[in-house]
Amino acid sequence: MAFDDLQFQRLLHAPIFKSWPADALARLQTHCQLLSLRTGSVLFTEGGEGSAFYLVLAGRVLLSSGSAAGQEKIVEIIQPDQLFALAVGFLGKKYPVTATCEGRCELIEIPFAPFLQILREQPELTWLMMGNLSVRLNFMINEIRRLSVESADARVAEYLLDQCPHRDGPARVELPCTKAALAARLGIKPETLSRVFARLRRDGLADIGRLHVDIPDPQALRAWRSDR
Repeated sequence: MAFDDLQFQRLLHAPIFKSWPADALARLQTHCQLLSLRTGSVLFTEGGEGSAFYLVLAGRVLLSSGSAAGQEKIVEIIQPDQLFALAVGFLGKKYPVTATCEGRCELIEIPFAPFLQILREQPELTWLMMGNLSVRLNFMINEIRRLSVESADARVAEYLLDQCPHRDGPARVELPCTKAALAARLGIKPETLSRVFARLRRDGLADIGRLHVDIPDPQALRAWRSDR
């Protein structure tokens, strides 16, 4: 499906493309395409051959990985204007996760082959991208460390604080997915998440809606999280 220049401009705002020259971007654009997918559609599966990476224009994409016990773990929730699956192209390997659409999704698909060919011809662009990937790697390492040692209360509170638009005064956090998917993302069971939400409501720290959480005092929530 064809896409317009305005949609492609959103791709150019991604940090890895900000330093690309106009001719390289124009060349890349000829190989990209717009995908429009229904909720529940699987973009790629864990272990599948890596052929492209993506930018989310609308909707959300859940990245999940299966365990030896057959359980699914939500690794990340990709929001609009975020890129994902880029590292697979550099490694030349298979997708390490399954990507599933939540809500109706529109995405720009960027094939690895022309993207990597441009980098081979203009290797200075690779150095500009390495910094972004390093920051991403450090973020994921910290996420894994945090999820492996923190209590359920601390994980939920930290997530809400990370999503707060500001730290002073009442704030509303829009939930990016269903509560079940959020629980999986935080490495806890849905019923555990419900109990944490109940404690937050009981302590006057949060008002839980269907797709949002109102936090009357983020500083009080931070203090509560520190005690967990």
